[in-house]
Amino acid sequence: MSAFTKESSGSCSPIRSIAVVGRDVDAWISALLLQLSLGNADKPVTITLVELPSRLTPGEVYPTLPSQQALHRLLRLDQQALLGACGGLPSMGYRYFGWAGSKSEFFMPFDTAGSALNGVAFIHYWARARQRGLNIPLDAFSLCAASAKQGRYYSHEIDSERFSSGQLAGNLPAISYLQTIGRIALAAGIKHHVAELASVNIADGIDNTDGRIESLQLKNGETVTADLFIDASGDGELITQVEPEPAKYFEAAHFESWAHWFPCDQALVASVPALQPPPTFNQVNAFDAGWLGRYPLRAHTALFAPFSSAHTHADQVLEKVQHTAGTPQQPHLKPLIRGRRTNPWQANCVSVGTTATSLDPVQGIQLHLLHTSLSYLLTLIPTDSGCMRLEREIYNARLHDHSLRLRDFQLAHYALNGRREPFWQHCANAPRPNTLQHKIELFRTRGHIPLKESETFQEESWQLLFAGCGLVPVAWHPRAELMAEDEQIATFQRMLNSIAARASQMPAPASASAGHSTTV
Repeated sequence: MSAFTKESSGSCSPIRSIAVVGRDVDAWISALLLQLSLGNADKPVTITLVELPSRLTPGEVYPTLPSQQALHRLLRLDQQALLGACGGLPSMGYRYFGWAGSKSEFFMPFDTAGSALNGVAFIHYWARARQRGLNIPLDAFSLCAASAKQGRYYSHEIDSERFSSGQLAGNLPAISYLQTIGRIALAAGIKHHVAELASVNIADGIDNTDGRIESLQLKNGETVTADLFIDASGDGELITQVEPEPAKYFEAAHFESWAHWFPCDQALVASVPALQPPPTFNQVNAFDAGWLGRYPLRAHTALFAPFSSAHTHADQVLEKVQHTAGTPQQPHLKPLIRGRRTNPWQANCVSVGTTATSLDPVQGIQLHLLHTSLSYLLTLIPTDSGCMRLEREIYNARLHDHSLRLRDFQLAHYALNGRREPFWQHCANAPRPNTLQHKIELFRTRGHIPLKESETFQEESWQLLFAGCGLVPVAWHPRAELMAEDEQIATFQRMLNSIAARASQMPAPASASAGHSTTV
């Protein structure tokens, strides 16, 4: 049956109202994007936001991927102006310390490494050289990584010949980013209620056998009705009301837990004074029972330290953070839950962002996942408010596949670690999903990364991650053997010399941020 075919040939009742129930950036971005996409049409859809109490605390940060710029364009925001208005900073990727071993280091830039030679991907030449004694990491062939090591930002203008595919992402202070999005959303015309849910009224009767929501009763006495409801609460406060046998977000009936792969169940969140000049990348240091992420911002450096409470205690983590990064300001603990909602769209209620899937934060993908779920939703806005079955099936299937691909990328950081502590051995020895193991084996045996349609991270990112974790392909494309070894050595030297020269010309943080608008 076509995705656009309805079960009934009767008249359709189009969606005329959507209520977003949630908190913080998931809720405000959902409401703003829906308002801009549907609220200003010839027959506008009314967008209402029911804002639940915030859970943000001082010092929190939203690290982003370069793809976040696409969401900001949909929100009609300029990335550089937004960073300036919020006090954020650009970022070129991540530097990892201690993951592949206690003294190891590798970069994960938002970039490719090397360039194809004679129509053969660079990874095959690098693997050939490594197996024959080359002691140069794959990230050394990235212009973004080389620029970051010199404390500089990548610039397309300087890299005019486009040796690199480098991109910039950004670190956004969570509270100021939320305030900025909130002001824009209110100006765009959304209806806004600040209240907690008192009750959810579920329809019954033969015409409403799917348990759809009719209305919300708020604790301030107001009632909210809509044709479609969006759960952006983070823990499923709304969608659990329409699931069979309602349960809490993390209970097994409706939630697939990934705790056996991601055992960090708490995180220490804090900040330290800003470094001058600020680093142009995020730094992630592994310690005995977790890791510490440092995210540069204009006014301070955000700290985020997930850890396993089964392997250490919060006071021990605080000591490690203080020893590594300095005295934390306003430290606090947050619980971490990792997994996905098995059916993120139930009846006429759609969960988005972290309500649908809660992923590990080792790469900043929270806003990307929100963007992905909203993109799927916008393509599947029901044409009939009384019948949403086909849209639900497609949304649930697409988001399921996308979430699993993201899970595998995050999990590879832990599964391929080279540390000896019990926490890290637990991560390394946990049975891996077949989808991840298949990628690992194909890369190990022939330097190939099999990608699915719903991948976020492309082949070059997987290559940099696997190589950084110590995997080197034992075989390579036969055409790589056609280049003589001395010619390959000379080619590599020219590449590295060109990268070093270009990196030295890249802008430093002060000049890179000068002149940025502070209004959006």
